[in-house]
Amino acid sequence: MMIRWLAYTRLFDFDVRHIKGNKNSAADGLSRRGKGEDDETDSDPDEYFESCLYNITAAPELYLYDYYQVYKVAFNPKKYADDDDITLGKYLATLQRPDGITDSQYQQLRCKAKNFLVRDGLLFKRARKRGILPRRVVGLPAERIQVIEQIHDEKGHLGQKVTYDQIVKRYQWRGIYNDVMEWVKTCDECQNCAKR
Repeated sequence: MMIRWLAYTRLFDFDVRHIKGNKNSAADGLSRRGKGEDDETDSDPDEYFESCLYNITAAPELYLYDYYQVYKVAFNPKKYADDDDITLGKYLATLQRPDGITDSQYQQLRCKAKNFLVRDGLLFKRARKRGILPRRVVGLPAERIQVIEQIHDEKGHLGQKVTYDQIVKRYQWRGIYNDVMEWVKTCDECQNCAKR
């Protein structure tokens, strides 16, 4: 079990900091928590650690032990035009510090990375509230237009606000509001309906 704990913690890049006991009231919260109604009665710690090891992404250099297969998460930089998105996606896929950045830039990157994830080669932003799906970061201008057009047509050309509200539930990019407003202004069908 100790080997599995060590293998699991090596997947993360973290700094150990001391917190005084009187300021760290929840230090043993997980170990002292009683079973809840939804908890399984027969939970196997080995199954938990194996599931964590198979679900966490790691750099290909982190070969823990022969019988643990660590998968490398693929990130497709061709889907992104913004250098910040590419750097963030590569960092999440490899968990390695990018070359040529300062300590403060690396700290900012690590903080920002907590709000994102890579899945199927694409970058997603995590939701702040539980139960809300992550939103896909759309990196190429042509894809952005395709997303706007598809959702605008799907909702029956209902205007700027409805289109914007539907897009921000699923997607994210810089300037999304202005892009949606401009698209709806140039939609021929919407303009024809407004003239009637």
